[in-house]
This record gives sequence, C-alpha cells and structure tokens, in this order.
Amino acid sequence: MPAGFISERWPASCRNSGRLQIGIPGRNKSESAFRLGADLQVYLHREPIDFRAGINSLAVLVQETMALDPFASAVFAFCNRRCDRMKLLFFDRSGFVLVLKRLSEDKFRWPRRQEAVVTLTTEQLHWILDGIDIDAMVRHPVRQYQVAG
Repeated sequence: MPAGFISERWPASCRNSGRLQIGIPGRNKSESAFRLGADLQVYLHREPIDFRAGINSLAVLVQETMALDPFASAVFAFCNRRCDRMKLLFFDRSGFVLVLKRLSEDKFRWPRRQEAVVTLTTEQLHWILDGIDIDAMVRHPVRQYQVAG
C-alpha cells in the first residue's frame, strides 16, 4: 500500500479488505481521498433518494427496490435531489460501510438513463465523483481492417 495511507497506521485487525483505500486529503491534489478496488461491481440507483436514509434503510432499498444482494462484493451509489451529495454503501467482511461525499458548490453529473439501476465500473464511479459526465463521453469507434498499407 502506498506511503501515507491511513490504514497503515491502524492495527492489522482494523484494516479493510482492500475494497477501499483511504488516503490523506491534500497530499496529492490530483488524486481522490479514497479509491475503490477495480474488481468491485458498482450499482447506481438512478432516482434520487431521501438522504435521511441510513445504512439499514439503504440496505433494504438495495434488496427490495434494486433487487440486488446488499452483502455482495459490490458498491451501491445513491444521490440526493440536488445532486450535491452522494452516498456509497458496501459490505466489508464484518459490517456495512457508508461513505458520504458532499459538494460545496458543484453538482454530480448523474447518468441520464432509462433503467432504474445503472451498472458501472469503479473507474466510471470515480469519474462521476470527480465531476465527469459519463453520458457525454464518446469513445473512438472500433475499427476492423483487413489490409495494412
């Protein structure tokens, strides 16, 4: 684990399972304060939620509304109506972890899709956390060539 990560200072019994790395904000301005493991699946609840909901309410929402397993190796993302706050919920070996990010002046660019549950990669979630509109991103088309030259 890179130097400067808080979990280095915690006893081994308190360290996480590698799903979430928490850094010290301000050390490196180009990186987020935390990074989710690339192997995690991300499920985004497209509609805004009542942000008074805590861990238990969100776990029930995942199970009943999203029809997913809240104990799975996945991160569940939720946003409020103003799109200035985001909650991330995941289960980490012995309990749920709830992360809240609040923006002071900006808004999250929440995906505008038809499905109620949007499946993302952790990279796409980090882009949303950084303010990137993933629906506006366009990749180069895949080209199939038969002859070189």
